[in-house]
Amino acid sequence: LVICGAGHIALPLSVIAKILSFKVTVIDNRENFANKKRFPHADKIIFGKHAQNLAKIPIDKDTLIMVVTQGNEFDFECLKTAVQSNAGYLGVISSKPKRIKFFNRLKKLNIPAKYLNRVHIPAGIDIGAQTPEEIAVSISAEMIAILNEDKVGTDKFKDNNPSQGVST
Repeated sequence: LVICGAGHIALPLSVIAKILSFKVTVIDNRENFANKKRFPHADKIIFGKHAQNLAKIPIDKDTLIMVVTQGNEFDFECLKTAVQSNAGYLGVISSKPKRIKFFNRLKKLNIPAKYLNRVHIPAGIDIGAQTPEEIAVSISAEMIAILNEDKVGTDKFKDNNPSQGVST
């Protein structure tokens, strides 16, 4: 998991990712955030420009990328850098209006729709998350669902007999 940004969502997300046995890389342009004291559990911490450093990382289908920087322009630059990669997951913390704005900008750069359709923006599963920790759980759940896509919909979650176990 490569996390672009080291703020209030990145911290719990990185902890959850380590619990899930992910190798975690954190990139941030703020030295007081991108450090081992803040992220003692991270495998790699990169201090510097988000998008420029993201561009130096080999990205393949096993790479998960989550963009949670401290500013919209940093978020966009990271998204632009990774959108045409073959990352297994690309998420951006966002609102729906920000999604529209970012996608319009990417379309003007002639980024094909097939790449835009792979971006999870806003990232996460809607669980009504409010706190940074809840948002991190939401994002983690979405990443797991993508990684386990061929296992989603197993029989244990199917309601084959809806009246069973329900008293009327």
